[in-house]
Amino acid sequence: MKPWTFSIDIVGTCNLKCPSCPVGNANQKNPTGVMSFDMFVSILDKIAAQKDIIPKIDLYNWGEPSLHKQLPEFIEEINRRGWFSNISSNLNTSSIDRLIEVPPTKIRLSVSGYDQARYGITHEKGNIDQVKSNWHRLVHLKKKRKLNTTLEVAFHVYKNNKTDLLQWAALALQSGAVFSPVWSIYQPLEELVEVAINGSASEKFHSTTQMMEVGPLEQLAAGRDASPNDCRLRYKQTAINWDGSVSLCCGIYDYKQYTISNSFLDTDWDELQRRKYQHSFCEKCFKAGGPGTIESSAQSKINEIAIQKQIERNTEFIVSIDKGINITGNVDLNKIFFQTLS
Repeated sequence: MKPWTFSIDIVGTCNLKCPSCPVGNANQKNPTGVMSFDMFVSILDKIAAQKDIIPKIDLYNWGEPSLHKQLPEFIEEINRRGWFSNISSNLNTSSIDRLIEVPPTKIRLSVSGYDQARYGITHEKGNIDQVKSNWHRLVHLKKKRKLNTTLEVAFHVYKNNKTDLLQWAALALQSGAVFSPVWSIYQPLEELVEVAINGSASEKFHSTTQMMEVGPLEQLAAGRDASPNDCRLRYKQTAINWDGSVSLCCGIYDYKQYTISNSFLDTDWDELQRRKYQHSFCEKCFKAGGPGTIESSAQSKINEIAIQKQIERNTEFIVSIDKGINITGNVDLNKIFFQTLS
């Protein structure tokens, strides 16, 4: 029995247009829609028939799951089977109670700022006041109903949002939530690989990556040094789109070029895996360093690069994801926590 993640995009669209996400930066626009509940149940039935895996169900990939009106029913169907149910949301929604009406195993907040001036750039079209209000509502409902749902703040770290990071870290601690800072990345994977191999990049790519602490090409270089034998996005994960089609992997966005099956339900499990391993893009991705970037050794290297860049810029304090959020400078994170909680 091996763990297997299914990234199921039950909503094929998003209410934000973030510049580092293909929903906000891709030239082509994928078909949009929402997955029917009947299709979802059939997909879970097929997953259940695969007896050698332990499924983990992520109700998102590029879409915003809170936009689906039947979200509680989807979560209930996963929970009924005893599987891990996971939501990632930007919390820019008026229907926040829907996220926890039927409690999933985990709710993950994707955020990149505490101040609207910064947040509105990296989470374009987002309203940070609504996010914070919805976050407090989630925390309140979890405590009131004594739920076991894990709350997580996934904070995307850019050059100019380190003070925001500290504020969200404090709020996460106060909320009893997991705080998970990550160095910002650029997606989709197919564009990133193309830039790495051919050198040509869009204006959107250049403007977005200028905001990043460690550029995407530097991250790919660290990935090449890690040189894994295989990619976990193909040997332990499946990406299913809202219409039931299957993408090569969860990092791919372009429907037209990188759909390996028009129907998860109508394609044999072994055949899906065969199509992954025979796809020509994977060779290009390995050459660029894509699979290696998610290895721990590459992430440690990326963190070292980020620290050095902050030192060279003589920033007020230096963020290190590996060694603690703040490793030097004038800001004492423990003091911030204490002041917030007192």
